[in-house]
Amino acid sequence: MKRFILHIFVVIMSISLIGIIVVQLFWIKNAILVKEAEYEENIQEALKRIINGIEIKQTAIFITKNLNEFTIEKIGTDPDVIDSEKLKRYFTKDSIIHLRTGGVEVQTETGFHIINDEIDSNEIVILNNDSNIEVVSTLISKNNSKNVDLLLIQDSITQSDNNKFYYKTSDNYKKLFNKMVIEYETRETPINERLNLSELTNLIHKEVIDQGLDSEYEFAIIDDALDSIKIKSEGFYNDFALQSFKANLFPNDIIDKSTYLYLYLPGKNSIIYKSISLMLIGSIVFTLVIILIFFISIKIAFKQKKLSEIKSDFINNMTHEFKTPIATISLAADSIMNPKIISDEHKVGDYLKIIKEENRRMNNQVESVLQISLLEKEKFKVTLFEFDLHELIRKAVQNIELKLKEKNGELKVSLGAENSFALVDEMHFLNIIHNLLDNAIKYSSEKIVISLKTHTQNGKVHIIVKDHGIGIKKEEIVRIFDKFYRVPTGNIHNIKGFGLGLSYVKA
Repeated sequence: MKRFILHIFVVIMSISLIGIIVVQLFWIKNAILVKEAEYEENIQEALKRIINGIEIKQTAIFITKNLNEFTIEKIGTDPDVIDSEKLKRYFTKDSIIHLRTGGVEVQTETGFHIINDEIDSNEIVILNNDSNIEVVSTLISKNNSKNVDLLLIQDSITQSDNNKFYYKTSDNYKKLFNKMVIEYETRETPINERLNLSELTNLIHKEVIDQGLDSEYEFAIIDDALDSIKIKSEGFYNDFALQSFKANLFPNDIIDKSTYLYLYLPGKNSIIYKSISLMLIGSIVFTLVIILIFFISIKIAFKQKKLSEIKSDFINNMTHEFKTPIATISLAADSIMNPKIISDEHKVGDYLKIIKEENRRMNNQVESVLQISLLEKEKFKVTLFEFDLHELIRKAVQNIELKLKEKNGELKVSLGAENSFALVDEMHFLNIIHNLLDNAIKYSSEKIVISLKTHTQNGKVHIIVKDHGIGIKKEEIVRIFDKFYRVPTGNIHNIKGFGLGLSYVKA
């Protein structure tokens, strides 16, 4: 794969990955917003049910206390005695009133009711002095106590055929009147006397649990107009008011009041994130896995590309390294076969030395490749014996001196280690020193000056090879010990080698 195509591939994959991450973040954000809206909706529903429960409780208490105050008087059976103004109090809302001879039949929402139990249960005596009867009534119980609920105001009576009259009032007016009565009767009672803290706590706890708001909570009833807390739970502090959800304690009151129920739920975020924790964790984990796989894939792709380039360079270098000695050997063999040369033992001997030397060169190159192969397979064998490192270094220097003289180079040796004895493999140690010196020669400038020093530090012998070569870029230094890696020199390949020397040294 060409490098340009690989880069295009990486760009497309990167854009796709970024798109996936953006979509995941957008999805997570939306999921959180949905849960927040659902959470707030549940809170509002809980507040609504709490307020409704309080209103029902307050109405029940009011009716229980005042029920016996509303009783009906005996009207009597004599039509001439019955006062129409008195009768106005006793008809129920939405009643259908049938005018009869000397009486009426009253049908209400709860059935037939009578005012005077001394006559037929479906009839009532009424003063009938003209064709229009105006009445206002209350709900009349069928039992003997004749208890009623509330007073009503007159709405309308319309006349129909057959001397029948239909009495109709608006239900909204009845509710309005009922509310006015309750509000009027309870206007002077402080809210902390009207509400029981224990009952209120139980009601709030029930609704919080029923709405799935499984969290700690605190509450208070505050008069916003007076900025005064009327009732509160033990853990409610003034600062909580700004962070609380609130609702009008009596939203249906005709006379507007500034009393509010405050509900503080500190565990909002924990509840929301807990509800989507499984999806959130799963999304994050899978996204991280995708990102990790993406980077690993990119790294492998570039590594494979680099290995492919290194492989090509290695093959080219190896071909060049083997081609030169092979050509030299071939040339020497052809020379020996020349009749003029073959009879000259001295010249034949010289050519045989050349053949032997080139053969040794090729053998060393093959041996280097085999050693690296053994290193990769972890079959590299090391035979350790105690040697004087200084003696081994001198031996390695002697082996490289001939090549150094050919280059007119200078090698300065300073062996200053106090205790130079160590357990080493003789062959590998000599190869290491040889490779270091060989690299110093190959990559030096025109004037070759190399120094080799030893010294002891923290009980260890340090060997330092220093040259004044062409230098290596910072970004290339970290890779000089990689197998087959050679510092790029552009289109000029005047330095021989396989890129295995320093890799062998490091191993």
